Amino acid sequence: MKFIKFKNAFVMGGIAAAMLTVSIGAQAASESATINISANVVANTCTPDWTAAGKDVNMNRVSVDDFGSDKIGATQRFTLNLTECGAGTTKVKVTASGIADTTDSTLFSNTLAEGASGVGVGVWGGPTQATQLNPAGNNSVEYAVSNNAVNMTFLTKLMKTGTEAVTAGNLKSIVTLTVDYE
Repeated sequence: MKFIKFKNAFVMGGIAAAMLTVSIGAQAASESATINISANVVANTCTPDWTAAGKDVNMNRVSVDDFGSDKIGATQRFTLNLTECGAGTTKVKVTASGIADTTDSTLFSNTLAEGASGVGVGVWGGPTQATQLNPAGNNSVEYAVSNNAVNMTFLTKLMKTGTEAVTAGNLKSIVTLTVDYE
């Protein structure tokens, strides 16, 4: 009988050891994560009315016969609005950039390889839309901020790029407007 008690004690000790091992393994695990937070804190900023996807300006259907001696086939105005401008914001400066037309470097190129040819897009800005913005980004226009807001109106012109006839097809031109607060 003593042997049986010893055997039972041995078995019980083994069970206790196994339970201890299981309970040690069942302790809560922990993980860590590093969170990198960044910001650009500026004195002057506004809230734009456009999304990160940008703004579409539809020039609609234009006939190749619409490009007269002034080389302009169509015009379209569009406005970008800024609201909630900081108290220190007195004006905004807008600079354009993009791919220049290969014939007329003052115009933005049609980026569609199989699209209309002989045609590009001009963009004018400023309070009276009198200043042409060029794809090289080496000029800009300014708009005054009033009552913590500014409405920036631009004029686009679909224009013949050279002496060759305009050919029919779709047109897509991408213009990046960079807004700096002053």
